[in-house]
Amino acid sequence: MRTHACNDRVAAIELASVVNDVELVQGEIFQSGVPAANLYSHPNMENACQLLFGQDFRVLETRDGWCFGQILADGYVGYIQQLDLVKFEPPTHWVTNLGSGLYKQGDLKAPLISWLPMGSMVAVDSVDIDFACLRNGLFVPRAHLSRINAYDRSFIRVAQKFIGCPYLWGGQTLLGIDCSGLVQVALHACGIQCPRDSDQQVEELGTFLSPKARPDRGYLAYWKGHIGIMLDETNLLHANAHTMNVIIEPLSEVTDRIKKANNDILIGYKDLS
Repeated sequence: MRTHACNDRVAAIELASVVNDVELVQGEIFQSGVPAANLYSHPNMENACQLLFGQDFRVLETRDGWCFGQILADGYVGYIQQLDLVKFEPPTHWVTNLGSGLYKQGDLKAPLISWLPMGSMVAVDSVDIDFACLRNGLFVPRAHLSRINAYDRSFIRVAQKFIGCPYLWGGQTLLGIDCSGLVQVALHACGIQCPRDSDQQVEELGTFLSPKARPDRGYLAYWKGHIGIMLDETNLLHANAHTMNVIIEPLSEVTDRIKKANNDILIGYKDLS
């Protein structure tokens, strides 16, 4: 199960009443030390989602260079390469820009060491006019950061920043994002809890409205295995594998295309208000 913190050898200690014949462990909290660490359902198999820089991962088992555990933000379970994780450090800020640079010095002409996607968590040691110095000695543009718990007020505005970004199964960054990843990243930027996959989002978010309802701005429209955000009564913002990017399309065109391709119909809407 995607949120069941257990494999054939270990299980999270809180599952003591529901598992047998495995070692119960408390686990240890680590963080992603790379821009986006891929989380796999099994080592070297299908990519399920991503753990962004500084986001927390509870490690329950380390074996053959892989860490099995659970993303704390949404409970998703899987395997991350051990080299992609670093020790936990309490963050103070998060990256609000679509992407940001990680610099060797607090100078826009300084060498770029790496990059940070929106949603990355960082620990700031000090700030000047233009840059924030992190506790690891690297620098991030100050304008790209907000304090923890200082959220955006519009998940639609956040999602629109990704227009034109490529589609990537399991992706959650400007380098690649999928339909449910777009919804999750946008809602998390507004401090709204959101599960990772489209079926979980349909199950857990908002109020159900039938496909005959008149869609409004901010509604989630969903099909079997696909989800998008209504910008108004007729236009859908979504990441999709047909155009292979994040795009705004007339809802009628998307509905007709999915019906022809998979014989799937628009199931309904979710009102998040």
